[in-house]
Amino acid sequence: MKIDVKEAFATFGGTNRLKVMVGAKNFSYHSESNYIQFDFKGSKKANVAQLVYDYGNDLYNLVFFKFKRKSFECPEVARFDGLYADMVKETFENETGLYLSL
Repeated sequence: MKIDVKEAFATFGGTNRLKVMVGAKNFSYHSESNYIQFDFKGSKKANVAQLVYDYGNDLYNLVFFKFKRKSFECPEVARFDGLYADMVKETFENETGLYLSL
C-alpha cells in the first residue's frame, strides 16, 4: 500500500497552509518508502520534517531533522512514532514552536 500524498499533507493542514505559516518548501515524497518530506523555516530545533506512513498499523511516524548548510549534515533531532492522523499537526506545533493555524 502506498502513501496517499494529498492525505498525508492534509494532516498538516495542506501544502498551502504549510507554505504560508512556516515557509515550507521543497515538498517531496517517496511512494516506495511511504514518506513525505518538506523544509521549513522559523524553528531553532529543526528545519526538515518527514512524515512516514506505517500502513500495517495505519499510523504515522513524524521525524525532524536539522540540516546544516556548512557541513551538509542532516542529523535526526526528534522522532515521534505511532501517531494518529489527528495528532500530527499538534505534534509538529509542539516540537517546533511554530503554528499551522491562526
